[in-house]
Amino acid sequence: CDEARKFQLAIECYSSCLQETNELEDDMNAALVMKRMGEIHMNELKNYRDATTLFLDALELLRAETELDETEEKAIVSLIFQSGQAYGLSQEYETAIDYYDEYIDLVESSSVENGDLLVSDALFEKSKIYAFRFNPDFDIAIETMKECLDKK
Repeated sequence: CDEARKFQLAIECYSSCLQETNELEDDMNAALVMKRMGEIHMNELKNYRDATTLFLDALELLRAETELDETEEKAIVSLIFQSGQAYGLSQEYETAIDYYDEYIDLVESSSVENGDLLVSDALFEKSKIYAFRFNPDFDIAIETMKECLDKK
């Protein structure tokens, strides 16, 4: 319980920070604060629905920007992957797969460093979904895992 309280306190602090960035109309920093809050909800509090909402809100802010710098582009790519994770953990498997596919497309169409490793991470996540969802499809899971291994 003490650990959960610490993370809840962190969420409260980030919420205050978010209010400040909203007042300053600083969408980039607001998106980064929401991303961090989403990470705490997903990884520490296991609150996947709130994590998904925060990731999607951050994505919406960043995608509304007309000119993105490298940091903003990386944040978008990261948020797409994390959205896939949050959807997968909340058992919204088809939506998770859609986000992983979008992530793979973005990474493959960019010149991001270690692109093959990033794609293989998404393929690994997809293979787990295919293997462990309510109606497992082991053939697709195996095929996706082979594709993942080929990238590494």
